[in-house]
Amino acid sequence: MRKPVNEMTLAEYEAALRLNWLEDELQTDTIRRAQGSGFLVAHFRPVKQLRRDGTTRYLTPVQADGKGFPDLMMLRDELAVVSELKAKTGLSPEQEAWLDAFRAVKRVETYVWDTKTPVAEIERVLA
Repeated sequence: MRKPVNEMTLAEYEAALRLNWLEDELQTDTIRRAQGSGFLVAHFRPVKQLRRDGTTRYLTPVQADGKGFPDLMMLRDELAVVSELKAKTGLSPEQEAWLDAFRAVKRVETYVWDTKTPVAEIERVLA
């Protein structure tokens, strides 16, 4: 059972709010924290594609093996951090493959962060 808001610590309140975030909100917050910690951050946004039948879909233009590339690539000094962000859904097979490939590389830290990930965990990695 959740505590009433007036009995929560600030960290508990922020964690409760994050549970309802969309992936875009998690992404914006993570980018802000990473840049605030001196990281250079890359994210590749999907584009809206209008189909001939009038329906739309979102695609991230990539070549070669790019499908499933992690949401964020962050670099600072000699450290590379990649992170896949999730609000509700799980990882696709392509995302799993990319994360496994990054995990196999020495000096690249890989994470899957979601709305339940404590802010302190993200801040610890980015510190």
